[in-house]
Amino acid sequence: MAIEADVVPGLLRIMSLREDPRATLEATWAISNLLKSAQPEQLAYLLGQECVPLLCSLLTYEKVNVVQVALDSIKSVLDAGAKSNEAGDNRNLHLIEAVNG
Repeated sequence: MAIEADVVPGLLRIMSLREDPRATLEATWAISNLLKSAQPEQLAYLLGQECVPLLCSLLTYEKVNVVQVALDSIKSVLDAGAKSNEAGDNRNLHLIEAVNG
């Protein structure tokens, strides 16, 4: 529903600006919830919107609650990659490693 409503780009913009810690936390929570419940095509869309680099950049954010939500989100990305690949090579891990996450 959030993807269809085209709110993802705005959420990612709020995350990237880091102007307001509360807004950053709320936007990160929203993306985290989308990642946790994403179907494969939704996950592909989210990954295509460059959410992984943003999540990894939040690992150094000054507010620990934002860092925790970012970590949970990254875990969701990794879990989805593990489920989608039977060969044992998690392609989502490579996305995270590519941005030094």
